[in-house]
Amino acid sequence: MSSRFDADRRVVITGLGILSPIGIGKDAFWSSALAGQSGIATSQELVDHGLNTTAMGIVTGTIGHPKLVPGKLKRLDRMTQLAMVAACEALDDCGGFGGANPEDIAVVVGSGVGGHETMEDTMRRANAGRPIHPMSLPRTMGSAAGAHIAEIVNGKGPNMTINTACSSGINAIGTALDLIRSGRARKAVVGGVEACSRPFMVVGFSALRALSTGYNDQPMTASRPFDKGRDGFILSEGAAMFTLELESDARAAGKTIYAALDGFGSSCNANDIVVPDVNGEIQAMTAALLDADCSPDGIDYLNPHATSTPLGDKVEVEAIKAVFSERAASLPISATKSLIGHSIGASGAIGLAATVLSMRDNRLHPTINYETPDPECDLDFVPNVARDHVVNGAMVNAFGFGGNNASLVVNAVQESV
Repeated sequence: MSSRFDADRRVVITGLGILSPIGIGKDAFWSSALAGQSGIATSQELVDHGLNTTAMGIVTGTIGHPKLVPGKLKRLDRMTQLAMVAACEALDDCGGFGGANPEDIAVVVGSGVGGHETMEDTMRRANAGRPIHPMSLPRTMGSAAGAHIAEIVNGKGPNMTINTACSSGINAIGTALDLIRSGRARKAVVGGVEACSRPFMVVGFSALRALSTGYNDQPMTASRPFDKGRDGFILSEGAAMFTLELESDARAAGKTIYAALDGFGSSCNANDIVVPDVNGEIQAMTAALLDADCSPDGIDYLNPHATSTPLGDKVEVEAIKAVFSERAASLPISATKSLIGHSIGASGAIGLAATVLSMRDNRLHPTINYETPDPECDLDFVPNVARDHVVNGAMVNAFGFGGNNASLVVNAVQESV
């Protein structure tokens, strides 16, 4: 196999920022993840609405950053707030893009829903005959987060918003990767965000019978990927943003490098809009390996999509076995959604954050709530307790409605060349 791109355009991750139900900032997130802490709790709003699912993953704490004017931030949809704060954290983490040509800086954001909080609140106000805020429409735009991040970083290069449901974050990161590889950008702020933690979204997913309903009295145990007792996912919110740069630029600036972003694969099932398809998932994973010029044996860890639905987890296991063959049985897999729930367009980006931190520390967070093995999901899911494990190569999966599948391959890099 050979890579499609020249080695001198290798792209690396130099900064990351994250807001999640288990912590704001990469240190808080990672400490909680390694401890196997759940961020799922009862939502009183869902209880008050009498919904079948009352658990949710919410980002708690102050949403803000010194770079951002609090008054302006409050006027934006929560989705945009989360993305902007995560972007600021990523830029702080990498030391910024000082001196870069603004036209060389791209911003790519993945979101499956967009400004849902504003949308739902606006409809309630309209139905009640109350005045509508004049900025309601701009607040609901899925592209709002990318536009405001561009202001922060003075990014005048390509600015894109990717909406492929639950694979939005990974497809956004892959798109930014290709922009840099192709020379259309030199640096990028990229990631995924979602803030769809309101009753309407729960009602919609409940109608699809996709959400867990059997653990309302023990919400911390409701998200249980690959466990035999899984009965659906728990909605959550969050954001993970990254700075991407050419490796040569990062080294010249003396920046810390988390990992090389070497492979991206994307596919569409082109059949049922909600039912997962093993062949589409195989295609995305295989394409990512091919793009990275990597064999299955070069992957030491896999962060899966793992929604905790009975069918979805089973199909992903089938796909992993098909791609990794004999290697699958010994490949450690830990599901970040077991800790935080399903953050839709942000989920793959948060999974990538967990993956590069695993690579940095050679330590894997557990898949929690794994109590009863499922014979149809018989791989190594790092159950319940964190594990030391050397990670030189890793894969991240995200599969979404619309039959949209996406996978990334990241590799460790040497400290010097």
